[in-house]
Amino acid sequence: MLSKAGRIIVICASLFFVLQGSFADEIRLKNGKVFEGEITEEDSNCLIFRMKAGKVKFSLSDVGSIEKKPLPEDFFSKTESAPSPVNPQEDKDKAMPYDLSVRAFYDRQGDTVIVDVEGDAVFPDGASIELLIARRGVVMASGRTSVFGNKFFMDFKFSKRRLLPSVYTVTAIFTPERQTEDIKKLLLTNFASGTKARTAESRCLLYAGGMKEILCTEAEFKGRVCSSISKLEASRSELCRMYESSKRKFNAKEWNKWANSWALYLRGLQKKSDARNVLHPGAEDAVTVAANSLLKLQQYCDLEFKNPSVYNKVKNDPNTRINPEVMKKLLDEDGFEELTSYIRKEASITTGTGY
Repeated sequence: MLSKAGRIIVICASLFFVLQGSFADEIRLKNGKVFEGEITEEDSNCLIFRMKAGKVKFSLSDVGSIEKKPLPEDFFSKTESAPSPVNPQEDKDKAMPYDLSVRAFYDRQGDTVIVDVEGDAVFPDGASIELLIARRGVVMASGRTSVFGNKFFMDFKFSKRRLLPSVYTVTAIFTPERQTEDIKKLLLTNFASGTKARTAESRCLLYAGGMKEILCTEAEFKGRVCSSISKLEASRSELCRMYESSKRKFNAKEWNKWANSWALYLRGLQKKSDARNVLHPGAEDAVTVAANSLLKLQQYCDLEFKNPSVYNKVKNDPNTRINPEVMKKLLDEDGFEELTSYIRKEASITTGTGY
């Protein structure tokens, strides 16, 4: 923030340059952004800055420096005259002085976890900011807060079991269409982008817990995924063995006894947890798909042995959604590998290394 003495020097310099010729004020914000135009109003807290696209309000606490630079004679007149054909996207980009940044902090207090989210936003006071905390595409929490003094903040509380040690993405979003009518009017009058206001978004990473704790949790959940894959592969192998055996000599009593216990074991893999309580929800979904596929395959095998005529009808029906003969490819280890490979991919497990 510039001192009072510094401001007096700049103002005096401005008067000198006005006598010598036309000069522009170049404002450099502390975040590195640079704007060129003319200071039209100023008080102890903020200044009004005129640019080609219109006027914008800056807080002095966000201003790093102000410099004088030569100002072309037609610098402002171009905007005031009839607009010439331009690229719409290029025009939109020029009229976007908005600035949005977000930060997040993790604090564990016993069995409660508090996530403090704060940020800077060059928007009118009262503007609404949407906040999202997500992990691997799953939104863990969301909320809305308002901008005051170009700042915003919000606290989120979780149970220790809900916010697992991991890396999260915190997103702040400003959407013009979701603002109140008063804010929309301010965007038209006080902000350079005016009717061209568009969505602004900022992200940051949140490390929930120490790195060792995060890595241990990751290893634990990958271990669970590997265990599910092993169970699926064992179930496929058992189904293949029984199918080949029953093709040679079918024993309905023996088949039914085996099928009941086999299906019961496999249904345990169908149970899905809340996506917010697992690190790899995509992998868990893929495990469920693989388990369902094996159960459907077993039903087709059961139909083939017990009612061949109906099985052949289903097999030859072009409207059958999943053809039995296509499903039988899963009996082969290579055919089933496509499903298990997808599970490993969703859990970021490298084949051959376990994790």
